[in-house]
Amino acid sequence: MRTIFLYIIYKIFWNFFFKIIIGVRYIGEKKLIKHQQFVMVANHNSHADGVTLMTSVPVDRLAITYPVAAEDYFGKSKLSAFLSWFLINLLLIPRKRDDKNPKRDPIFILDSYLKNGKSLIFFPEGSRGGLISSVFIGYLMSFLTP
Repeated sequence: MRTIFLYIIYKIFWNFFFKIIIGVRYIGEKKLIKHQQFVMVANHNSHADGVTLMTSVPVDRLAITYPVAAEDYFGKSKLSAFLSWFLINLLLIPRKRDDKNPKRDPIFILDSYLKNGKSLIFFPEGSRGGLISSVFIGYLMSFLTP
C-alpha cells in the first residue's frame, strides 16, 4: 500500500509537476536502475530538492529510498514528523549524538539503514549552491569502504 501511495505522489503528481511544468531534466537517471542500493549526494538549494530527486528513483525502490533531513527542523512536532515520513519518505535524524542513547546516534541510524539495504539521499549542510564539505565526504567514504 505504501509503495502504491509513493508511486502516485512521486511518479504521477511530482513527476508531472517537475518535468512538464517546471522543465526539470535528469541526466543519468537510468543508471539508478542498475543498482539495488545507492547513496546520492546533492547540493541543496531548496526544500523541493529531496522531492525532485525522489522522482528520479526507480518505482521499485521508492519505499526504500530516504532523503535524509534534520529531525529538529522537519520533525518539530509529531504531526510534521509523520507528514515528512508519510508524504516525502524522509529519514529524520538528530544533528548531534546522544551519548545516553546510542541508538539515537545519527551515524548508528544511517549505518543501520544502509546495512538493511536502504538507499539514502544526502544534502550536506552548508552546501546550498556551494561545495560539499570535506568532513561530509570523509563521512560518506567511511560507508563505502569494506
